[in-house]
Amino acid sequence: MKTSCVYKIQSISSPERVYVGSTNDYDRRIKCHISKLKNNTHHSAILQNHVNKHGIEDLNFSIIELCLSIGLLLREQYYIDKLNPHFNICKIAGSPEGHKHNNKSIQKISEAAKERIPWNKGKKVSEEIRLKLVNNLNMRKITLRGRKISEHERQRRIERQGVPIIQFDLNQEFIQYWRSIKVASETLAITRSSITACLSGKHKSAGGYKWEYKYITI
Repeated sequence: MKTSCVYKIQSISSPERVYVGSTNDYDRRIKCHISKLKNNTHHSAILQNHVNKHGIEDLNFSIIELCLSIGLLLREQYYIDKLNPHFNICKIAGSPEGHKHNNKSIQKISEAAKERIPWNKGKKVSEEIRLKLVNNLNMRKITLRGRKISEHERQRRIERQGVPIIQFDLNQEFIQYWRSIKVASETLAITRSSITACLSGKHKSAGGYKWEYKYITI
């Protein structure tokens, strides 16, 4: 069974040094960290240098908080802000591995985060929020006076309406939700056409990531 959680990697000899991450498959993610550290290919140069000096035996892997996939990034960001992890190169949850954003990109990511689905720790959402989720996130059939429209027009309307999408790494590991193709494109500097091509199945990836539409049914 896959475990969705926020986790940390902590030095035993220097407990104040930690790495914070999130995943929807804890066992797989930890195995990936260990494999990359042993092969000297980890994306965090700081963590890799620590292991090269003290050995991987100096690391302790643990779960900080179990949570639903929909709230992973919000909780990861909470712990990044709280713990200021020494081993994290970038202090923005969901950032591409090892990539440092400039101030403008960080501001855009912050604004996009305000549009994400609120974290509720597993509690039932109110009727008002439920209706908002339905209105904002349900994928609707787009027609024009009962006639079918072209694929190009359908994609254009999807972008305009702001249908949410999901970003994955190439191993299909969840990264984050985006409220529209436009926001993801402008924030990550990936062309809309390439993301759209991936969403429609024409390309396998765009900008080094996989993309899918986010459907919600209530």
